[in-house]
Amino acid sequence: MRLPAWRREPRALGAGTASGLAPRCTALLAMTLALASPLSAGREAASEERLAVTIAGDKSTTADVAVASAICRSVAQSGGAACAVRPQAGPRAVVAALRSGEATLALLAADLQAAAMAGRGDFAGDGPFAQLRSVVGLYVETMVVMARAETVRSPDELRGLRIAVGPAGGSAHRFAAALAQGFGWTDPASQLLVSPEAAGPARWLCSGGADGIVAAVLHPSQDIAAAVWCAGRILALRGTVAHRLVAGATTERSPYVAATVPSRLYRQRDDASSVGLPTALVASDAAPAATVTKVIAAIGADLDALRLVHPALAQLDRRILGQVGMIAPRHEGVSAAPPDADRAGAEPSAPAAHRPGWAR
Repeated sequence: MRLPAWRREPRALGAGTASGLAPRCTALLAMTLALASPLSAGREAASEERLAVTIAGDKSTTADVAVASAICRSVAQSGGAACAVRPQAGPRAVVAALRSGEATLALLAADLQAAAMAGRGDFAGDGPFAQLRSVVGLYVETMVVMARAETVRSPDELRGLRIAVGPAGGSAHRFAAALAQGFGWTDPASQLLVSPEAAGPARWLCSGGADGIVAAVLHPSQDIAAAVWCAGRILALRGTVAHRLVAGATTERSPYVAATVPSRLYRQRDDASSVGLPTALVASDAAPAATVTKVIAAIGADLDALRLVHPALAQLDRRILGQVGMIAPRHEGVSAAPPDADRAGAEPSAPAAHRPGWAR
């Protein structure tokens, strides 16, 4: 019986058959690669375009990484670009990430912007960072000076006393050093007590380990409320020293703004005048203008949602975006941002630059 064709033994390919198939296989392979290459290249290009934004933040602060994450969500939801947060160990590492291009954007307090551009303080070993650029203002920390009610009634009486200032190099520590210099204290280093946690100063005051505290807070602060309960008094910052801190030197804008500690939040008789330290979103001048513009537009379009995600952003509005904490020159992508998305393109007048938008 003759087997059907599909049951027969396969025949070996002859030389003629092999030579006939080889060119066909080669041609088919070449065609497949030719078709696949544009698709693969397109996917790679799209991936590079989507991975365009990284935001650096100091993980030792109470707000920077959380605020950076909130901004990233707004950017990703806008469809402008993918966004990732890069937590860094301290402000020097944050600025280094901008310098190296590891980060597209970063959160940086106004006094640190000034120090980085001048190459002083923590940045002395790295040299001036003249390429630093402002993008948008974000939030203001209020500096609260407190002391035990029975011993101190005004900040100038803190001379020679023990003052807890939170983590070394933190915003409260930096402000306390500026305050000590303004009051002319001869040996402030021996007075300023640092602690590893931001909440440490209030505990030191309540336990008697310190005579006073300087804290950088976002209102309302549970830590300040706790210190008030253990006989702490909030001291008003007024007079020549406070005025100088806010007004700044004649040749350099002050990083500080006027602020108020509300009495209704902390069971005080009167509101206490104080000083605030703004934090802004910054970039290197090498950051693409189109990327910066997309980020600004995403923030401006998502203000209502951003106000709800973190207390630092609760007061965020278009005036803060365009006027607060902008110590470094503005990035070229700021002026290209849509006018209906934010007001960061307009230069504020000199007096407005020293006042947070929510305080006017």
